[in-house]
Amino acid sequence: MLMGSTLYAYQVALFCLLGQRIINQSERLIRSAFSGDWPDGDVRSWRLVHMLCLSTKKSLSLRICGIYTLSRMTLLQILNVSYSLLNFIYQTKTEQSSGKQEL
Repeated sequence: MLMGSTLYAYQVALFCLLGQRIINQSERLIRSAFSGDWPDGDVRSWRLVHMLCLSTKKSLSLRICGIYTLSRMTLLQILNVSYSLLNFIYQTKTEQSSGKQEL
């Protein structure tokens, strides 16, 4: 069970960290587009930068099944719940073992 939960946590961590990297890159996109040489360009390049800035003013968010947002905070919450669950199982198993020894 411990091995299975470790593999599950590793898989979730991988997806959450990669998702957070995509979100961070999307936040940098507007700064990268605006800091280019667009003032020296023609009207067409101005319009393209304007359209890009308008479409990227809200950062990207990845959602799992439309329920959870994929991020580092999601990973932290999943790890906290997993630790609590494993601790509960360990405590229950310890109490059962000590109860059997007393009988």
